[in-house]
Amino acid sequence: MLPSGIRIEEHPLISRPEIEPLVFMGLDGQNEVQLLRTHASELHRSLRPESYYSICGCSLWVMQGGGKLEIADEQSAWDASAAITRDGAVIFEVPNRSPGVTSPYRVLAVYGDHWVVELAERTENPDASIYFSGRVFVDGQSLNDKYGYQETFGFQTIAGRPFYFYRRDSQIGVAADGQEVPLQYDEVPHYGCCSAGALNPRIARNMIAFFARRDDRWYYVEIGAFEENR
Repeated sequence: MLPSGIRIEEHPLISRPEIEPLVFMGLDGQNEVQLLRTHASELHRSLRPESYYSICGCSLWVMQGGGKLEIADEQSAWDASAAITRDGAVIFEVPNRSPGVTSPYRVLAVYGDHWVVELAERTENPDASIYFSGRVFVDGQSLNDKYGYQETFGFQTIAGRPFYFYRRDSQIGVAADGQEVPLQYDEVPHYGCCSAGALNPRIARNMIAFFARRDDRWYYVEIGAFEENR
């Protein structure tokens, strides 16, 4: 289903997770402590040094070869233009409406010969309520444009392979090392701030843990190249 060594473990829940504090219960009777214990050691493994993730309006930078890639907070009011520089020279720039209460700059990372930036943007839906939408760019190419996605978010590497979420036809799936898996989720909470951030995906070196909704059923999901499989 996913590239060799990467596994999906999906646990149906009795209801939507509660926050403050985070509480959830599996249909099999396991509580959050028991469900989080399965791959606890993997969840605590730090990210690779070539990956940087932001939840504030901070400047992000990463080294690629002998060059320094950097993205800085250049927003003003509700308008922004995201730019990537290499050793001070702009190599990529794109308009990006500030999401306001969360950082527009989510990820700056490199893998192999590629560089990746993930941006959060303020978007308005038809009933005029405001939400956040993600865009992942690889070497300056929008994955939304390239593959016809409505949204991409949650970029990281798992066991060195690129991984991200995508939304197409209002359904959310994942892509690992270029292989799409249409999981058909209707919702995966992300970019939440303050107490809502408890439902954001949790990333680690070789895995990701997140909550998802398919129809009326909520799930706790772990995807990774787990140590016991390698």
